[in-house]
Amino acid sequence: MDDETRIDADMWTVANVYIDHFRDDGIQKTRLRSIRFFLDRLPFESVLDAMSAATDRMMYSKGRSFRYFCGICRRQIKKDTSL
Repeated sequence: MDDETRIDADMWTVANVYIDHFRDDGIQKTRLRSIRFFLDRLPFESVLDAMSAATDRMMYSKGRSFRYFCGICRRQIKKDTSL
């Protein structure tokens, strides 16, 4: 599996945590791009854990949950670049 295919598969794995939690049948393209952005900068496990934490913490609001996910990932990127 090449890197592009792996990142796409990882992106959908993270997106499916969100989709399944909110019982949706899809996700906005802008949110997929955000997930992809974070996967380009963080390990897959960190991004997946962030999505799980966000959907657990903000379980009733799609928008808040996704913003919380983005915040977790941004803080991790900032922490990693300041080392």
